[in-house]
Amino acid sequence: MESQSPVHSQLEEENQRKTRKARKQNYVQAEDEALVKAWLHIPGDAVVGRDQKSTKLWMWILQSFHEFLGRITERETQGLQNRWQTISHDVSKFCGNYNKIGRLNPSGWNDQMIIDEAKQQFGEIEGPLQTKPVQFYKFKFEHCWKILKDSPKWNDHMFLFEPHPRLEEATKIEKEKLEVKKSSEKEKWAAKKRRIEQKKMHEERKVMSQSLVGLSPDQEAYWKLQQSLIVSCYKANGFMVDKETCGNDFDFNF
Repeated sequence: MESQSPVHSQLEEENQRKTRKARKQNYVQAEDEALVKAWLHIPGDAVVGRDQKSTKLWMWILQSFHEFLGRITERETQGLQNRWQTISHDVSKFCGNYNKIGRLNPSGWNDQMIIDEAKQQFGEIEGPLQTKPVQFYKFKFEHCWKILKDSPKWNDHMFLFEPHPRLEEATKIEKEKLEVKKSSEKEKWAAKKRRIEQKKMHEERKVMSQSLVGLSPDQEAYWKLQQSLIVSCYKANGFMVDKETCGNDFDFNF
């Protein structure tokens, strides 16, 4: 058996090293977006195929991936397939949360608030499943979701391959959670408002109890103005009446 030349062995070893290096490299956002676009670009009937159809499918996706990316990489079909499975799994879970919250139609919520809540729920659910703390398991594929979310092919994919829980029960539970969260936020705001009002009243008491003895004319004029502004505000809001109207009963006691 003829042995390989040292040069040939060295080249083969270098190629293997490059392949291992490529596999270890993390995917960047541009690659994720190119992969998603390549998957969408392939005709829908090819996605359902198995065995040899699946092999051809990912060869087409690899070619389309490089076209969308605008350059040739050392990525292989198996690597793209593994990456797509990760993207598909996480985006599907996120879509489920996003659609579920959207169906609840929370009052006063805009689309960004729904997205933020869907991300939060993604971490709370998927983090424990992956045995990772919630703060370290975040939804990383919003850029992919934006490309996929309005695609009929993606929506068909979710319908065919993703499990569907009983929507009525799930919707009811999530609505209760959102109501509790909304109620808690209202209570926090009410408490904050009370603290602000109490602080304002405390400051007004200090102004109204300010002694004018020993002050210069300018200082006396300043404090009288501040006191008159407070009295005018209270009268305008119906908390006080004119002294002439109530006689000796008038007492601005702070």
